[in-house]
Amino acid sequence: MSLVKYNPTKLFDYYSPLDQLFSLQKDLDRFFGDGRGSLGTAQNRAWMPALDLYEDDSSFILKAELPGLKKEDIQLSVENGVLSLSGERKSEVDEEKQGVVRSERYFGKFVRSVSLPPSIKADEIVASYKDGILTVNVPKADEVKSKSISIAD
Repeated sequence: MSLVKYNPTKLFDYYSPLDQLFSLQKDLDRFFGDGRGSLGTAQNRAWMPALDLYEDDSSFILKAELPGLKKEDIQLSVENGVLSLSGERKSEVDEEKQGVVRSERYFGKFVRSVSLPPSIKADEIVASYKDGILTVNVPKADEVKSKSISIAD
């Protein structure tokens, strides 16, 4: 069912909430200087690698998908309890020399940051990179590790 909106220039103008949403998206893109609209190529959109964060008794484990990157292209840092991952994935195709027919892969610089509790051993963080997956192991400080306490008779 559609709603009818009164418009003096047209007898009936059907109102669609989705049309209003798409119009708003175009207006925001224009306002913020992104002239691509909603159908831009992958190179025009921001790329953020997917990541997962796990916790066990002794550490936090971060896994990030970084396909196509070399380990030299990845930077890791820890400051004030924030683990930051950054890098850049470069396009393999020179778009000016080769006509791009379709492009769905993302390229460009990225930065991801994850807040960690203050009680970590920042100097013992270990990272490894294999098959496009970065694994970062952040050990917990001794005071946050869970301990079981036996009850005396």
